[in-house]
Amino acid sequence: MKRATTMVMIAAGSLLACSSVDKLTRGGDLSSKVSDVAEVAEDVNDKVGRSMECEKLRDMMVAIDEENAIGGAIAVNIVGNNGGLMISSDRKDVKNRLHRYINIVGRNLGSQSDRPTLEWTFGVLDSDAFNAYSTPGGYVFVTRGLLEQVDNEAQLAGVLAHEIVHVTQRHALELYSAIKANQCQTALAAEVGAKEAASALGFEGALDSPVGFIDLDDIANADLLGELVNGLVDSITTQGFAASDEYDADTRAAELMLNAGYDPAEYKRFLAKIPTAGITHPSNARRQARLTEWEQEKVAEDDPFMPAPGSSDLQQIPIRTQLRPIK
Repeated sequence: MKRATTMVMIAAGSLLACSSVDKLTRGGDLSSKVSDVAEVAEDVNDKVGRSMECEKLRDMMVAIDEENAIGGAIAVNIVGNNGGLMISSDRKDVKNRLHRYINIVGRNLGSQSDRPTLEWTFGVLDSDAFNAYSTPGGYVFVTRGLLEQVDNEAQLAGVLAHEIVHVTQRHALELYSAIKANQCQTALAAEVGAKEAASALGFEGALDSPVGFIDLDDIANADLLGELVNGLVDSITTQGFAASDEYDADTRAAELMLNAGYDPAEYKRFLAKIPTAGITHPSNARRQARLTEWEQEKVAEDDPFMPAPGSSDLQQIPIRTQLRPIK
């Protein structure tokens, strides 16, 4: 923490250097120069102190309105970078039937999750890539390329449940809070141009809010929203979530599948299909091993109100040919 404080002080001092030099080298008698020195020192101290307050944003739970705003903006980013949504203006188009089907399966799972009141929204991306995405606020997307590898509804439910858990456990929001705190420190230490001043104003409002709230729907914070979205998207795409978050999403997804009557073993089988090149997740084999451990624990619990993994009562439900994505 001492090192971080020192770095912020150095940054604040250097960023204020130009304006400080102008102030201290202008003409005037000795008393006015002493006054200028004191004024600059006070300005630097105020900047450093205020920027260090940003650290508290790291541990604050993000307000729902802010979550919806950042999640919606990221959803637009994901859709735009993955071929758009497979939805047609023709109400009878098979793509619309696919869209409705994904939402029926997904919303059933979302309603049984830890955050049933989120406005869960599911969609299919017109992309050959094998991938699935989720954003804060309850947006979940799967690609056409992934769906072409799904054998049955249980496997689809496992993929959607995994992404749902990332949302309910706020895995992306934890990264967002860290990015928010870091960018707040930078903005409040700088504040040298119109754009930086606007961002700083947004963070000032967050520091004055008891919950660290930034109104990202306000047009005045449009640039700040873009900066935060870019920071979060870059972090997720280049580094991914922590391995512990991925294991957590897998086991909680299996639990959610069990609650909805799906066979979690199908999700474990599906994990073997995930391409290994360029992924940020733990290895497929390790994820499958963790799910096997979870299955053994669930069987040992012998819960009379919950079917055990492997029960013949659990569903797979074949996906009908007409619900396969169309290229």
